[in-house]
Amino acid sequence: MAEDEQRVLKLHSPNRVEQVTYRWPLVRNDTVDEATEIIDTIKWVCNDFSNMKFAMDKWFDDVDPNSFESMHSLCERYNRSIYEVKKLWAGQMPPTCLTERPSRELLKHIITQAYNHAIPNPERLNYYEPFSPEVSHCL
Repeated sequence: MAEDEQRVLKLHSPNRVEQVTYRWPLVRNDTVDEATEIIDTIKWVCNDFSNMKFAMDKWFDDVDPNSFESMHSLCERYNRSIYEVKKLWAGQMPPTCLTERPSRELLKHIITQAYNHAIPNPERLNYYEPFSPEVSHCL
């Protein structure tokens, strides 16, 4: 196994859900750009948690999406911030942003991520009869 295949970037969630793992090298094509996805996800979380935004803001300017070390440093800084924020919440009511509906923009980001990960090659869907068993089997 090549060295690059063993490298991963992990993003923890402020909510109680499973972490997201990206394998290096990141996917970058016409429909998916995982580096941008990672950076945008961190920015969305920081928008909801102002105390994290302060800790993360300066890191966005220096990140190189083509460098594993740079992206890894960003993810590690983000994960440490998540850990610290969760420690602050220990024994308290969760913040309202975890119990409220997301904004339209955040929901669009979440749906786009889910679609991009669930449908690896959207062009293939054009070759199937709509609403046929072939389509559901393809997914």
